[in-house]
Amino acid sequence: IPITGTINTGKDPLVTYCGFDVAVPTTYADKTGCITGLTNAAFADAANGDWSLSPTSAAIDAGTTIGAITTDIIGTVRPQGTAYDMGAYEFSTSVLTDLNKNTDNIKCFSENNNLRLTGLSFGAQLKVYNLTGALVINKTINSSDDSILLVSGLYIVSITDNAKTLIQKVVVK
Repeated sequence: IPITGTINTGKDPLVTYCGFDVAVPTTYADKTGCITGLTNAAFADAANGDWSLSPTSAAIDAGTTIGAITTDIIGTVRPQGTAYDMGAYEFSTSVLTDLNKNTDNIKCFSENNNLRLTGLSFGAQLKVYNLTGALVINKTINSSDDSILLVSGLYIVSITDNAKTLIQKVVVK
């Protein structure tokens, strides 16, 4: 969203620790921590709503430290690099690996407005978070296959099965 004009005070807005796809205007007196060049390539899959950081994102190590926030939206400890990453996701090569693989035979995917889970053991723990980080499902799985109705959106799914945890993003259409 472009920043233009003034905000009720008659002054230029205070812009700190923000990302833009263009340069921040020089008229803004304080633009501490702002970065430019945040195009879709800065994110894993922006076209499909995956706003986690790509390995080459300018937002990596570009955030500000907030002592009360020790993990990102999916539970990754902050910081992973020399500083906090800007945004909801902390970039981590180990998280990137977890997000791109299935654990043993577990499959987690979207099918007909449902979150579909297969290959689970009896007693596996399922947690599903929405984009704001709110826990929307927290349950014990009692079968090897499960189907859960969800409204359309992007979800972070965490499955703990036999002491292994799979974290995966799922888009429900």
